[in-house]
Amino acid sequence: MAYKIAVDAGHGLSAAGRRCLKSIDPNETGEWQLNSRIAGYVTEHLKAAGVQTLRTDDITGEIDVSLSGRCRKANAFGADLLISIHANAGINGGSGGGIMVYALPNASQSTKEWQEDTWRQTVAETGLRGNRCHPLSYANLTILKHASMPALLCECGFMDSTVDTPVILTDGFARKCARSIANAALKRLALYKNGSGVKPVYADANRTSAIGSLNPDETCRLMGTCGNSMIVLYEVTSGAQYYPADRNYKVGFIN
Repeated sequence: MAYKIAVDAGHGLSAAGRRCLKSIDPNETGEWQLNSRIAGYVTEHLKAAGVQTLRTDDITGEIDVSLSGRCRKANAFGADLLISIHANAGINGGSGGGIMVYALPNASQSTKEWQEDTWRQTVAETGLRGNRCHPLSYANLTILKHASMPALLCECGFMDSTVDTPVILTDGFARKCARSIANAALKRLALYKNGSGVKPVYADANRTSAIGSLNPDETCRLMGTCGNSMIVLYEVTSGAQYYPADRNYKVGFIN
């Protein structure tokens, strides 16, 4: 059975005050527009990996679905994870900012690891480290508290920062942020999605002897880690160089 992930783009088009600072962005781009663009790319990545997805917000932005309504949608969907995507504010034209990821104060250890991995991947991919003292934060936010599955809220940069705002307005940032968020979620579900190139699979953690390969965009099971290597269970295509005669799945190491 396929995994399910609920993706939430925070707020709606008409949400009061939820927009970029006019002195930095003359268009005063709305927060939901930023959130929805990232959420759309996240769902694309997840669907490509075989995950069923649900947007809990109104994808037109015309209706600002209530927080309780969003949680009900995710719960009824039977989601394995919920990811709520937002943009931050509070710098008032300053130069600070960065990405923050929220979890519940009583979140499980696996959710906290997912939280940290999401933050690390998005910062590494986008370069938007910022100056927040607590980029990994904990709060009893409604969207997290009333979700019946592990959930995170990602604040993808500040809408009133002279540093962040020009970056988060770009499509390139949205794509990088979405890829990182999706990859961290797949890892949380013990799935690994290969990139656009062929990736060798090795017999040991030192990655000295190739025993197979992952095709572009191939999804496989992530079994664990060993040092700097990941252990994966992957499908081998019949007729391929490394095809085993007795089974069509093998375990190996990738970087």
